[in-house]
Amino acid sequence: IGKVVHYRGGKLKMKKITLVILSALVFLLGMNVQETGAAAESHVVFYVPHQDDDTLTMGVAIRNHINAGHNVHVVMLTDGAALFVRKKMGMSAEDFTEARNKEFELAMTALGVDEDNIDYRSFSDGSLQIRQVKSVIREYEAMYPNAKHKAYSYTDTNEDHSDSGEALRQLSSVGEVTDARYYVRRGTAAPKGKTLLTERLYAKDRPAMRNASTAYKTQDTSKGLYGIGYRSVKASFDTFDKLPQSRYHK
Repeated sequence: IGKVVHYRGGKLKMKKITLVILSALVFLLGMNVQETGAAAESHVVFYVPHQDDDTLTMGVAIRNHINAGHNVHVVMLTDGAALFVRKKMGMSAEDFTEARNKEFELAMTALGVDEDNIDYRSFSDGSLQIRQVKSVIREYEAMYPNAKHKAYSYTDTNEDHSDSGEALRQLSSVGEVTDARYYVRRGTAAPKGKTLLTERLYAKDRPAMRNASTAYKTQDTSKGLYGIGYRSVKASFDTFDKLPQSRYHK
């Protein structure tokens, strides 16, 4: 009775049962992680200087963080009213800001950001202050302790961009925030001594990213859409559409 051949069927049967049980456990654990895992309580905050910066520089990162199960918040820091095309279009600052925010909101909806997680601060475009951004970051850190904070690089050539990053860098350097990343525009080098890391878009997310990009191109005045983002940085959108990515340093 002790021959291996006599027990072989039993062994195979036990292996199959074990595999079924393990598969079921993996499935149940996966469901648990997806619904109640640590990521569900993980808050990520992107501080965006201007409308269209969110998609062109941070869009892939926003989408990837949502896919990972984080609660993603996007804060629009300025009113975006200083953009050079406003005068060409003959729009008032108020109407221009409203139109830019509409493009931004459509882009964030396309990426899957919860409407309740979109925040408008409307600081003056072109004169954003480090102290203003620090105040906002502190608010979010107080609401969501140990949140992950994302801003533009503090070495960016645009002052509103660099001020958002400098505010985060200062708070990070004294331990007021524990997780900071700094995003870099395409074609911009990393700060000296820093390594750039790239977040790439998954193929399944290309439609969402394409819709986010389209939000800044659509011209439909009946809906208050003027394609402002595309009018202002057409080449940037064309390049982004060919290879969507987000780059950052720590």
